[in-house]
Amino acid sequence: MKIAPYIARLVDHRQVGTLARAVLARPWRPGSARRIAVIHEPGRIAFSQIYPFILHAADLERAHDVQLRFFSANALDGLDFSSFDEVLLQLWYTRDPAEFDQVFEKAARGSAQITAFLDSFAHNDLRFASLLNGQIRYYLKKSLFRDLGQYGQTTLGHTNLTDYYSRAYGIEDEQVRWDIPDGFLDTLRLSPNFFTAPHLYRLFLDQDIDALLAGPRETDVHSRLGAKGTPWYTAMREHAMAAVADLRGVSVISEGKVGLKQFNAELQTSKMCFSPFGFGELCWRDIEAIAFGAVLLKPSMDHLRTLPELYEPDVTYVPLAWDFSDLAEKVAWVKDNPEAASTIARTAFDRVRSYLQTRQFVRDMGYLFAE
Repeated sequence: MKIAPYIARLVDHRQVGTLARAVLARPWRPGSARRIAVIHEPGRIAFSQIYPFILHAADLERAHDVQLRFFSANALDGLDFSSFDEVLLQLWYTRDPAEFDQVFEKAARGSAQITAFLDSFAHNDLRFASLLNGQIRYYLKKSLFRDLGQYGQTTLGHTNLTDYYSRAYGIEDEQVRWDIPDGFLDTLRLSPNFFTAPHLYRLFLDQDIDALLAGPRETDVHSRLGAKGTPWYTAMREHAMAAVADLRGVSVISEGKVGLKQFNAELQTSKMCFSPFGFGELCWRDIEAIAFGAVLLKPSMDHLRTLPELYEPDVTYVPLAWDFSDLAEKVAWVKDNPEAASTIARTAFDRVRSYLQTRQFVRDMGYLFAE
């Protein structure tokens, strides 16, 4: 159903959201094709991981003789698990473990297999490994540690980021070690990150990177940052803001909060975008910078893998020290090397565009639908 991707953009719309969700959860067609239910969270962070399944549903259905339907996790109580064969499950990390148990019990009663858990969380840990162990075949994340042994390490706070920045700023927190059952790491798989959100997807297909790069870029550094959050996050973001304030000899946009339209317009006229970590490494700002041709300046992502590889040092982005100590040096390099900077911006844009144009998602996710 080709209209489904357009309907999907309206699932949270106040007037037509109910209708949109009904279309995505429409009745199954008669026939022998396996019925696969995608149970998803409604928020935009979570939905960015679901949208490509909707966009490419027809291709996936033809290739694997399946039917795909999409159900809000908020409607779990009313779902009849005996009406479908398999489940791709996405639940938010703040949900009560009892809700997970409810899904497992309903799936068992309905003889529906939970094929995969779709992790859309910001943080890069496996806090649900014990809960999901034995219930799923695959665990999909938007990024994975290159060294999978990191998932079993003890950290100050819940994640590798809370550990680093809490120690850096002398912030007290509890010691945490998530239990990783034997064999669970074998279930890990990558899924794309934020660029598959409905409002970002078309930017890479409809915009011309050469035209973007040819336009005037009066601003050197774009860096509108918020700092409100937990103690480690606030300290990290305030440090990042101070590092930007210390820049000399460059033009900077950094003060105040603006709407998305103005934010994007500013990126389009900026040479580079400084994107420190959020509550996890991956940020909307990363993709927005790439989509509008600004060189991405970001703390080093060498420890992570993504699909596709969007964080290749000095090829798709310019890496920074996690303490921002080399920010001024890297800003100066980008400003003094416009041709190299343009190549970095173009390479990052083309890497996303190529992934979308070639429908690589259909091939990458094929294993989820194999018999």
